[in-house]
Amino acid sequence: GIRSRYHPHTMFEELYYLATVVVFFIVAFFVCKFAWSIWVSLTTLSKTPLAKAYDYIIVGGGTAGCVLANRLSASGDAQVLVVEAGHDDNETFLSKVRIPIFTWHLMRMGTDWGFETPPQPGLADREITMSAGKILGGTSCISWMTYMRPNKADFDKWEEMGCKGWDHKTAVHYFKKSECSFLAERSEYHDQDNTSSTGPVPVTLALPPNPLAMYWAFTGDNVGIKRNLDYNGPSQEGCALTQVNVFMNGSRASSNACFIPPSVLRKRKNLHVKTEANVTSVAFEGKKAVGIILKDNKGKEHIIVARKEVILCAGAVGTPKLLMRSGIGPEEHLQQLDIPVLYKSPGVGSNLCDGLMYPLFVQTRRALTYDPRNVWKMKDVVRYFMKGSGPMRTNFLESLAFIKTNKGRKKPDVLLQFSCAGGFDPTFFYGLDVPKHIRRYREAVVIFVTLLNPPTPSTGSVRLSGTASSDKPIVDPAYRLDETSLRAFVSAIRTAVKMVTTTEPENRFKTLVSGANSVPQVCWDEEDPLSATWREHLEKSVLPSQMMVGTCSMCPVGPNEAVVDPETLKVNGVDQLRVADCSIIPSVASGGTNATAMMIGERAADNVLGVAKPNKKKK
Repeated sequence: GIRSRYHPHTMFEELYYLATVVVFFIVAFFVCKFAWSIWVSLTTLSKTPLAKAYDYIIVGGGTAGCVLANRLSASGDAQVLVVEAGHDDNETFLSKVRIPIFTWHLMRMGTDWGFETPPQPGLADREITMSAGKILGGTSCISWMTYMRPNKADFDKWEEMGCKGWDHKTAVHYFKKSECSFLAERSEYHDQDNTSSTGPVPVTLALPPNPLAMYWAFTGDNVGIKRNLDYNGPSQEGCALTQVNVFMNGSRASSNACFIPPSVLRKRKNLHVKTEANVTSVAFEGKKAVGIILKDNKGKEHIIVARKEVILCAGAVGTPKLLMRSGIGPEEHLQQLDIPVLYKSPGVGSNLCDGLMYPLFVQTRRALTYDPRNVWKMKDVVRYFMKGSGPMRTNFLESLAFIKTNKGRKKPDVLLQFSCAGGFDPTFFYGLDVPKHIRRYREAVVIFVTLLNPPTPSTGSVRLSGTASSDKPIVDPAYRLDETSLRAFVSAIRTAVKMVTTTEPENRFKTLVSGANSVPQVCWDEEDPLSATWREHLEKSVLPSQMMVGTCSMCPVGPNEAVVDPETLKVNGVDQLRVADCSIIPSVASGGTNATAMMIGERAADNVLGVAKPNKKKK
């Protein structure tokens, strides 16, 4: 007879239905991918034809470049061109850039310039790889998404060095202009109306945090470190949950996604973004910048005219490289390469500053951390794409602490960032080049110990290796560990270990971590932080903090004069050329460079448009 619809299926039928569902989803995936490829082929930014002239040409579609692109094109009156060497992640189907948990996989890939340094004598002759975003959105597309402003004391220091007009109050105005804060803490530092403001960049907490990250945020009390609800507010010091740039749907809030998303590009016919194109030099008539020379992804050369200005936003390596290729830089270096000297500016490419960090591994007693090698669990995938939450939303650095290693200091000198990341294999840490001798445990937490602008920072240089546009620059940060740095590192490492191993009743870590860590026992046995044992271990283990600044300083540094004017950001000695990126900052700040780059972009846009600075009347 006819089988009832409630009759149980045979095993063969169950397998048949399962196979049918799997095949359906596979076919649907490839159909969607094919449709996406057709859409991209019709709308891709790299294939859009170039006009012969624009009002403003922005070289570099990184963090500051995207801010400028949005602000300068907002009125619709000016024709704006943005030129970016990398691709647009909106052209990639299910791009890893947008999903926070894939951050670790983006470094050293096609989205990263991956500048190789010469052997560093101060770091046991190691060759270090320094990351910088090669993609529309720049480093904001490959960074850890943490939102950290510099300390108020940094702005005071810069003003003392000669950066007129860079006071903290003015900077806060531009920080607030960009951000849309979802923090619960009410503060004049975020200009909140209820719980949000009106900028395009979301600032929220890393939610929902791993329980270990929560423990870290509240365990500082056990070692005398106070809690801090908002380290971007009136005080930076203390333990806190990390503020991140992540949209409410769980995707990365990179600069391009916030300031020039596809919706903006479709509406603004006066804004043209050209990706996969390399600017080889700035074109000059006398000492007036009149345009750029670029090569597209097919190798064809174009000369594009700038009717008003050229604005360089290529970063601490790309901007000085382009200036030197255009004849602006140290006279002797340019003459060695037979590059005609347009304007002698010794500060171009000099004063390269970057910080150092130590990855401290502390073993956990069981599997308590995220494992980035195992992110495709169905429940986590569904949770992320349906609700924008779960492990796939994490930036791994969900809590932190700004601390003072010496009570006499006016501001924190060390940043401790707590990472709930497990699965410590070479592939996972490829982007960080973590030395194998400290990567010991499969299940562990990592505490990144970062020095914040030490009194005697490492200062290096960026120089050209040849005259061809494809020649890689020589990036030498001249890293070194002096006595101050050694004392700070050792003190901070001891504090970090104490935070997770203290036997205080309130310490929830004590049953979760074994106490075993990546510091050799011979170092723990040595009390003197200046001992050869500690120095040798740190020199072989520290990593760059990836906060390169200083190569086009806006104030005099040492014997070199300022490269740009601090008020207008115009390049000294020439006309119609500005710099708007972190290369203008004279020293490493006590915070991340991404928030700072956005602030610089906002400030530069007001300068170009003639908008009066806050608290100052327009003349």
